[in-house]
Amino acid sequence: MAKNNRNKKKSRPGYFEQNIREFGEDFLEKKTAKDIDRDAQRVFKDIAFRSPDDMINIAPYFQNRTFLNNLANSANDAYFEKYAIYSGVNMFVTTPNNPLINNPYYDINRTLTKVKGEYEAYAIITRYLNNIVSVMNSGNDGVWINTMIIDNLRSLSATLKPYRYSI
Repeated sequence: MAKNNRNKKKSRPGYFEQNIREFGEDFLEKKTAKDIDRDAQRVFKDIAFRSPDDMINIAPYFQNRTFLNNLANSANDAYFEKYAIYSGVNMFVTTPNNPLINNPYYDINRTLTKVKGEYEAYAIITRYLNNIVSVMNSGNDGVWINTMIIDNLRSLSATLKPYRYSI
Protein backbone atom coordinates (compact mmCIF):
# COMPACT_ATOMS: atom_id res chain seq x y z
CA MET A 1 0.00 0.00 0.00
CA ALA A 2 1.42 3.38 -0.98
CA LYS A 3 1.89 6.10 1.60
CA ASN A 4 -0.28 9.16 1.35
CA ASN A 5 2.14 12.11 1.36
CA ARG A 6 -0.46 14.73 0.49
CA ASN A 7 -1.42 15.36 4.10
CA LYS A 8 2.12 15.83 5.35
CA LYS A 9 3.07 19.43 5.91
CA LYS A 10 6.40 20.51 4.54
CA SER A 11 8.38 22.23 7.21
CA ARG A 12 9.31 25.77 6.41
CA PRO A 13 13.05 26.36 6.29
CA GLY A 14 14.42 28.21 9.29
CA TYR A 15 15.68 31.76 9.12
CA PHE A 16 19.30 30.80 8.58
CA GLU A 17 18.65 28.06 6.00
CA GLN A 18 16.37 30.29 3.96
CA ASN A 19 18.83 33.19 3.91
CA ILE A 20 21.78 30.93 3.10
CA ARG A 21 19.78 29.43 0.24
CA GLU A 22 18.74 32.86 -1.11
CA PHE A 23 21.88 34.94 -0.48
CA GLY A 24 24.70 32.52 0.34
CA GLU A 25 26.75 31.82 3.47
CA ASP A 26 27.65 35.52 3.79
CA PHE A 27 24.01 36.67 3.81
CA LEU A 28 24.60 38.92 6.84
CA GLU A 29 26.85 41.12 4.72
CA LYS A 30 23.81 41.94 2.61
CA LYS A 31 21.55 42.75 5.57
CA THR A 32 21.04 46.23 6.94
CA ALA A 33 20.24 47.04 10.56
CA LYS A 34 16.63 47.59 9.49
CA ASP A 35 16.54 44.15 7.83
CA ILE A 36 17.83 42.51 11.00
CA ASP A 37 15.30 44.36 13.15
CA ARG A 38 12.51 43.25 10.83
CA ASP A 39 13.82 39.65 10.84
CA ALA A 40 14.38 39.44 14.61
CA GLN A 41 11.15 37.64 15.49
CA ARG A 42 11.86 35.02 12.82
CA VAL A 43 15.38 34.52 14.20
CA PHE A 44 13.98 34.05 17.72
CA LYS A 45 11.38 31.54 16.50
CA ASP A 46 14.09 29.66 14.62
CA ILE A 47 16.15 29.37 17.80
CA ALA A 48 13.11 28.26 19.81
CA PHE A 49 12.18 25.52 17.33
CA ARG A 50 15.72 24.24 16.74
CA SER A 51 17.35 21.51 18.72
CA PRO A 52 19.84 22.88 21.25
CA ASP A 53 22.43 20.59 19.66
CA ASP A 54 22.00 22.43 16.35
CA MET A 55 23.21 25.76 17.78
CA ILE A 56 26.75 24.97 16.69
CA ASN A 57 25.62 25.55 13.09
CA ILE A 58 24.33 29.07 13.67
CA ALA A 59 26.79 30.27 16.31
CA PRO A 60 29.21 31.87 13.81
CA TYR A 61 26.49 34.33 12.72
CA PHE A 62 26.27 35.63 16.27
CA GLN A 63 29.89 36.79 16.05
CA ASN A 64 28.71 39.45 13.60
CA ARG A 65 28.36 42.49 15.87
CA THR A 66 25.80 44.27 13.69
CA PHE A 67 23.59 41.18 13.67
CA LEU A 68 24.02 40.50 17.39
CA ASN A 69 23.54 44.09 18.57
CA ASN A 70 20.45 44.62 16.42
CA LEU A 71 18.92 41.37 17.64
CA ALA A 72 19.65 42.31 21.25
CA ASN A 73 18.07 45.75 20.74
CA SER A 74 15.00 44.23 19.05
CA ALA A 75 14.57 41.72 21.87
CA ASN A 76 14.93 44.43 24.49
CA ASP A 77 12.36 46.64 22.73
CA ALA A 78 9.93 43.74 22.40
CA TYR A 79 10.42 42.83 26.07
CA PHE A 80 9.51 46.33 27.25
CA GLU A 81 6.55 46.50 24.87
CA LYS A 82 5.21 43.10 25.99
CA TYR A 83 5.81 43.93 29.65
CA ALA A 84 3.93 47.23 29.31
CA ILE A 85 0.99 45.40 27.72
CA TYR A 86 1.04 42.75 30.44
CA SER A 87 1.18 45.39 33.18
CA GLY A 88 -1.72 47.28 31.61
CA VAL A 89 -3.88 44.17 31.26
CA ASN A 90 -2.99 43.12 34.80
CA MET A 91 -4.01 46.56 36.15
CA PHE A 92 -7.20 46.36 34.10
CA VAL A 93 -8.04 42.97 35.59
CA THR A 94 -7.55 44.22 39.14
CA THR A 95 -9.71 47.32 38.60
CA PRO A 96 -12.79 47.17 40.83
CA ASN A 97 -16.14 46.75 39.04
CA ASN A 98 -14.43 45.81 35.78
CA PRO A 99 -17.15 44.73 33.33
CA LEU A 100 -14.92 42.19 31.58
CA ILE A 101 -14.13 40.22 34.70
CA ASN A 102 -17.55 38.58 34.83
CA ASN A 103 -18.29 38.72 31.11
CA PRO A 104 -19.11 35.16 30.02
CA TYR A 105 -18.12 35.96 26.42
CA TYR A 106 -14.60 37.11 27.14
CA ASP A 107 -11.93 35.28 29.12
CA ILE A 108 -9.64 38.06 30.33
CA ASN A 109 -7.43 35.53 32.14
CA ARG A 110 -6.61 33.90 28.79
CA THR A 111 -5.43 37.27 27.51
CA LEU A 112 -3.41 37.85 30.68
CA THR A 113 -1.76 34.43 30.34
CA LYS A 114 -0.97 35.07 26.67
CA VAL A 115 0.71 38.43 27.22
CA LYS A 116 2.57 37.11 30.26
CA GLY A 117 4.03 34.31 28.12
CA GLU A 118 5.10 36.85 25.51
CA TYR A 119 6.93 39.10 27.95
CA GLU A 120 8.56 36.12 29.69
CA ALA A 121 9.80 34.80 26.33
CA TYR A 122 11.37 38.13 25.44
CA ALA A 123 12.89 38.45 28.93
CA ILE A 124 14.66 35.11 28.31
CA ILE A 125 15.80 36.14 24.83
CA THR A 126 17.08 39.49 26.12
CA ARG A 127 19.01 37.85 28.96
CA TYR A 128 20.83 35.37 26.72
CA LEU A 129 21.57 37.85 23.94
CA ASN A 130 22.99 40.28 26.49
CA ASN A 131 25.18 37.44 27.77
CA ILE A 132 26.45 36.89 24.22
CA VAL A 133 27.11 40.63 23.80
CA SER A 134 29.18 40.51 27.02
CA VAL A 135 31.09 37.49 25.72
CA MET A 136 31.85 39.34 22.48
CA ASN A 137 33.10 42.33 24.48
CA SER A 138 35.25 40.22 26.82
CA GLY A 139 38.40 40.35 24.73
CA ASN A 140 39.04 36.62 25.07
CA ASP A 141 40.27 34.43 22.24
CA GLY A 142 38.03 33.28 19.40
CA VAL A 143 37.76 29.65 20.50
CA TRP A 144 36.53 30.64 23.98
CA ILE A 145 34.12 33.18 22.49
CA ASN A 146 32.68 30.64 20.05
CA THR A 147 32.28 28.06 22.83
CA MET A 148 30.47 30.56 25.05
CA ILE A 149 28.19 31.66 22.20
CA ILE A 150 27.26 28.04 21.50
CA ASP A 151 26.61 27.41 25.21
CA ASN A 152 24.39 30.49 25.50
CA LEU A 153 22.48 29.63 22.30
CA ARG A 154 21.94 26.06 23.51
CA SER A 155 20.61 27.32 26.83
CA LEU A 156 18.44 29.90 25.06
CA SER A 157 16.99 27.27 22.73
CA ALA A 158 16.22 24.86 25.57
CA THR A 159 14.75 27.57 27.80
CA LEU A 160 12.55 28.95 25.00
CA LYS A 161 10.92 25.61 24.15
CA PRO A 162 7.84 26.21 26.35
CA TYR A 163 7.46 29.72 24.90
CA ARG A 164 8.00 29.02 21.20
CA TYR A 165 4.39 29.82 20.33
CA SER A 166 4.53 33.06 22.35
CA ILE A 167 7.23 34.67 20.24
